[in-house]
Amino acid sequence: MGALGIYILKSTICLAIFYLFHRLLLSKETFYRYNRRGLLGILCLSYIVPLLEITIRHSTAVNEMVMSLEAWLLMFDNYQGEAVEEVSPMGGLGGMKGVMALYMMGISCFCLVRLYALWKICFLLRSSRKQRLDNGVYLYLHQEPIAPFSWMHRVVMKESDFLKHGEMILAHECAHIKNHHSWDLLLADFLILFQWFNPAVWMLRKELKDIHEYEVDEYVLNQHVDIKQYQLLLIEKAVGTRLYSMANSLNHSSLKKRITMMIKKKSNPWARLKYLYLLPVATFAVVAFARPEISERMEEISNVKVREFTLNPKAKEGKSVEKLETMSQKSSLVIVDGVKRNMSALKQIPPQTIASMHIWKGEEAIKRYGEQGKDGVIEISLK
Repeated sequence: MGALGIYILKSTICLAIFYLFHRLLLSKETFYRYNRRGLLGILCLSYIVPLLEITIRHSTAVNEMVMSLEAWLLMFDNYQGEAVEEVSPMGGLGGMKGVMALYMMGISCFCLVRLYALWKICFLLRSSRKQRLDNGVYLYLHQEPIAPFSWMHRVVMKESDFLKHGEMILAHECAHIKNHHSWDLLLADFLILFQWFNPAVWMLRKELKDIHEYEVDEYVLNQHVDIKQYQLLLIEKAVGTRLYSMANSLNHSSLKKRITMMIKKKSNPWARLKYLYLLPVATFAVVAFARPEISERMEEISNVKVREFTLNPKAKEGKSVEKLETMSQKSSLVIVDGVKRNMSALKQIPPQTIASMHIWKGEEAIKRYGEQGKDGVIEISLK
């Protein structure tokens, strides 16, 4: 899970921060098309930023925290299940496997729910009377009481609704189709798939659907539809059943919020400059995930307190570190908190998390660890 887990975790943090700033700065603005693009941009950017790796000369507290977390995830990922003499209480790889299994189960459930919703839509389309409109949209009329909705180039509604309010409902649903809102939801669902556990991503998706409705309401009213009749239609359909989360439904959004946004004063065009918040926030995220230069890492390693070296108790620290590097290039046994690790895990341990290191060689190493210690043992205790 190591590398994938680190990437998903970084992406989750990015999305939560980006969405928080969006909620604070832009959620009440009335330029719906920009807000819609902004939300989609946040989704995409949260997956792109963790892929941008830069190197900085001096690490910060945030860098150290991120690197420490990465190190623990990678160590658990590289653990091979062979405890040496003493099993660490934190050495439960089963726990990490359980987290990974739970994560994959969530992805599977999300896919099943979406496939079931798609199957319901297809079943409803097959049981409806179909006709093609002049604008290329397919209209499906159904006998059962359903809330009108659109999906791709298809509009579905009850036949009695078509006879009574057909013009306004078609104007509404065709606006969804014209603005490609179904593709927005498909993209959002694909990206949500990997962050199903993140509350922020579900809040973002709900706000995206709300913005779809605000954008369409504005479009319909601009077609000289009577606002009172349109609002009465929304009130009438608000008691209907909301069917498919994958589709754009006429009564999806909160009725009070939609009516409020219809009569709200339009935002100042200069308010669009608030979107510039993405630049400093994204820059901060990239810097937070940056790697310090190798020279600094080696300098920190040289300052770690090393005790009980069997090489030479009076050896200088610089020589001890040099010997440690030489041993790490060989097939030495690595023990971290009583648990056997591999060399890649050793390289990922942030120096600031090390409490002490012991190096055993020769007969002493064999005495403690048997034949596994014949090439030397690097024993590390973490804080």
